[in-house]
Amino acid sequence: MDTIIFIGCNKSGTSREALEAASEMGYFTVLYTDRLQFLKQREEFPEVHQLLYLKSLEDKKLLIEEIQKLVHAGKHVKACLSLIDPFVSVAADISEALQIGRITKEAIVMMENKALFRKKLKSLSYTPNFFFMIKSNL
Repeated sequence: MDTIIFIGCNKSGTSREALEAASEMGYFTVLYTDRLQFLKQREEFPEVHQLLYLKSLEDKKLLIEEIQKLVHAGKHVKACLSLIDPFVSVAADISEALQIGRITKEAIVMMENKALFRKKLKSLSYTPNFFFMIKSNL
């Protein structure tokens, strides 16, 4: 089964919308979270097919071991990503180590900049409507 791994997620916003989009596109979605509360609120994440708790999402070695278990269980991992700032580079490092897709520096910069990411995906049918507000210190 074609699978996309997500490292970390918020209850709303771009990271959650990416999970929803991946599920709508027919991917099996796996979310690794360091938030025990998400396990207790599992029913609030219907777009997540498998929700897994790890004490630390910064432990690349542990994440690689866990993802390898998924591969051995028959999952075809097509991407490993994160839209949560501290984990974007972790996901890129894991992708490189496991040779999952090809994530470029440009892609990392785009995932770290939510406005750029939304602009890049705006033409896709599953992208929700959005607008940008400029904060002023006036």
